[in-house]
Amino acid sequence: MVMPYTQEDIDQWAECMARCYRMAGIEEGKTIQITPSFGLFNGGFGFYHGARKAGLFVIPTGAGNTPRQIRLLNDFQVYALMGVVSYGVRIMEVLEEERGELPYLKVAMFGAETFSDAMKEKLQNGLGIEVFDIYGLTETGGVGTTGMDCPFHCGIHIWEDQYIVEVIDPDTGQVLDDGEKGEIVFTSLTRKALPVIRFRTGDISRVLSRDRCECGRTHLRIEPITGRTDDMIIVKGVNFYPRQVEEALLSIPGVRNHYQIIIEDVNGIKDVHINVEADRGVTGFMVEKRLKEVLGFSPKGDVFSPGTLPRHEGKEVRVIRKDREEE
Repeated sequence: MVMPYTQEDIDQWAECMARCYRMAGIEEGKTIQITPSFGLFNGGFGFYHGARKAGLFVIPTGAGNTPRQIRLLNDFQVYALMGVVSYGVRIMEVLEEERGELPYLKVAMFGAETFSDAMKEKLQNGLGIEVFDIYGLTETGGVGTTGMDCPFHCGIHIWEDQYIVEVIDPDTGQVLDDGEKGEIVFTSLTRKALPVIRFRTGDISRVLSRDRCECGRTHLRIEPITGRTDDMIIVKGVNFYPRQVEEALLSIPGVRNHYQIIIEDVNGIKDVHINVEADRGVTGFMVEKRLKEVLGFSPKGDVFSPGTLPRHEGKEVRVIRKDREEE
C-alpha cells in the first residue's frame, strides 16, 4: 500500500505524536532513540515528525545491531526508546547476556504489535522503565495518529478531535454498545490526501470509558488491542488470540519472553502446540496445564533452553501455520 500525504497531513501526524510524547512525560530537550526504520515503512517518520514538533533530540538508528543500539542509548543518555515491543524484548535479552544496564532510559513507547499486560510488566521490571502502548495504523496516517495510553495506564485515549471511533460486530457490522468487545472502526476528520470513512481496522477492542480520566483528559478510552480479526485461532471448537497464550505463558515462573504458536492443519483438522523458552525446571507439563486453565484445552507444550528459538530485529513471528495432507 502506498500512502499519500499532504503537508497538512504531515502536520496533523506531528501534532498527534507530540501529544503522545507530552502524555508520556517526555519534555522538550529530552533525547529519544527511534528504532523503527526510515524506509518505505512509515513508522520511523511518525516518531521523527512528532519529535521535531515537541522539541526533542533525536537519535534515528533504525532497526538492527542491538549491541550498537545499547551503546548509543548509553552514549547519548537516551531518555526514551521508540519501537516495537518484540525489539524491546531483544534489547533486554542482550543486556542480560552482556550484563549491561541502561541507567538513563526511563520511558519506552511501543506500537505495531499487540502485547499482554504480563509482557509489559516484564519489560518495565527488566529495563526499569515505564512502557506506553501507542496506537496508530498506516491507513489512519501512521504511528500515534489515533492515540496512546496515559501515565495511569487505564486504557488507550483516542484523539476524538481527529477521528470518530466505533466498535462493531465483525460478523454483522452492527454498532456495539460501550463495553462490548468487537472490531474498531475509524472515520478521519482532518486528513486530506487519503481520508477514511468507517475504515474497518481488524483490531479487536472495546470502549472502556467516556468519563474524564484521572490524568485530566476527556478523550474516550478503549481497551488495549486484544488481537485482530484475522489473528483469531480456532482449534477444537475453542477461539483464542495469541495475546491470551502470551499472558498464560508469562504467568509461569521461569518462562522467558520468546515463544511460538505452531498451528498444524492436517486434512482440515487443526492442532496446536507451543514452543517456549524457559529456565531449567520448567516442564512441558507445566506449560500444558497452565494453557488448559486459560484456553480450556491443552495444546502440546515443548520447552527449550534460552536462546534456542529464532530472533528477529523487527516484528516477532509468533504464529506459524503449517498445512499438509495425509492419505
